[in-house]
Amino acid sequence: MKKFYLALIFLSLGYFFLLLQPHAPAMREKMGATPLSAIKPVKIFSEQPGSLFVLRKRDLQGTLEETGTVVYHHLLQIHTETGGDLSVRHVRIGDHVIEGQILFTLENPSLRQELDALNLRLREARVARDQFYRFTLPEARGLREMESCRYRRELEELEEKVKHNDILFRRGMISEKEFSQAKEEWQLKDMTRELFDLKTKKEEENLNEQEKKIRENILRLEEDLAKLEQSVSALQVRALMTGKVVEISERLPKDWSESNLVSLAKGEWLVTLASEKQKDVQVFLFEKDMPFIGKGDTVCLKKSGFENGSELQAVISHVSSVAAPYGEHWRFEVRLQVEEDLSQSLIAGEKVLCVFNKGMRRNIYAIPLEYLFYDGGKKVCYRHEETGIRPVPVQTGMDNGEWIEISGDLKEGQHLTKRF
Repeated sequence: MKKFYLALIFLSLGYFFLLLQPHAPAMREKMGATPLSAIKPVKIFSEQPGSLFVLRKRDLQGTLEETGTVVYHHLLQIHTETGGDLSVRHVRIGDHVIEGQILFTLENPSLRQELDALNLRLREARVARDQFYRFTLPEARGLREMESCRYRRELEELEEKVKHNDILFRRGMISEKEFSQAKEEWQLKDMTRELFDLKTKKEEENLNEQEKKIRENILRLEEDLAKLEQSVSALQVRALMTGKVVEISERLPKDWSESNLVSLAKGEWLVTLASEKQKDVQVFLFEKDMPFIGKGDTVCLKKSGFENGSELQAVISHVSSVAAPYGEHWRFEVRLQVEEDLSQSLIAGEKVLCVFNKGMRRNIYAIPLEYLFYDGGKKVCYRHEETGIRPVPVQTGMDNGEWIEISGDLKEGQHLTKRF
């Protein structure tokens, strides 16, 4: 085997030796190889044509493109207004509901028992009120009126008697003692009437106080009953607006037959509804882009399926003042509002391209993004000089995704390279 390989090596060396001989060109032509006379030398360039960029001042229309997500403009969370055990779940995620529609039914036996007891107390209070107005109050006032009439009649009789005795005393027909006795009897009866009037006034005040307490008790019971009935009514959790069910609490079991095993406290979240009339676009922008946008700016939305160039117009309706971390950077939430009629073409959750207009910068140095580099964490451009390529630190400004504004130790007409 070794002899075979050695023989093969010697044959190859012999073949190359023959090609180097004077008659080798003829042999190369017979073999179909390119003649040496046809091979031209290649000049090696340090830069390929087109790799140099001539720095000029220009106007730059700044744009920013970011992907946004279609979200619902108005979300409403439905919570329990009273505690209870979940009895029936009437909706699933994706269902469309109308305002007032029952979403869930709860059971609370103790609450219903309390309602029955309060209804009984209210009925008893109303019966007591009716008896007070039908019997107690008329009887008390009737008796007082009868007693008052009796006192008035007796006083009138005694007054007539005193007048008569006065005439008789003047005529000498009765003694002074008899006249004085009649007069004292009349005065005593008048004092008794005054005491009766005070007693009558006190009794009337007591009746009025009793009547007031009866009314206040019934009013309090009715208010408590209204609140309790509201709590019982709240056992039927209803939709507070027309919309779509977009989220349901994870506490609710997926198997509807086990729904009655869930106990819910007052104020516990059950479901989220979304109004389908209006949709927004949610997009997150980096901190460096925030100075170029503001509330009320117009933004172009692009996605497949849009008519007339596949574009929609939106307006910045909200810019968050709180940033959220994103890797080593910070991002701010921005909300874009689309007209109600146009937002019907958007589907919640889908992605759209948001094109922000960052304004116009005039008479500035701007370069293609591929000519900007980072060297040791600093932004640099590589300037092509006769002696070689030198990095130049630069500061950047507005960009439009293809071109970017720069400033630094650069002059118009200088050449920048993306080869270093």
